[in-house]
Amino acid sequence: MLFASGTSFKALELREPAPDRRGAILLRELSANEFSEDGVLSPPRLSFDEPALTSLHRSLEKWATAQLRHRIGPAAMDRFEPLPGLSRQGSSS
Repeated sequence: MLFASGTSFKALELREPAPDRRGAILLRELSANEFSEDGVLSPPRLSFDEPALTSLHRSLEKWATAQLRHRIGPAAMDRFEPLPGLSRQGSSS
């Protein structure tokens, strides 16, 4: 995913990689109304953490049980190496 520069996040959970699962960092975007006028994170009036974690956990469970559709071949891997938004050396774009 790509987010606008300056987007603030809260780390909700860290899962270390294990032999039977990938590691994961579960984040949620902080909304503008969670900050005071001077830009300091305000004490939560209403926590969005639990609904976000519930949704993220459901997504992880769904992803873990989903069938693999197909693998991307080695010839396509160079499309995933450069950082998004950066031009490749020697590219005409």
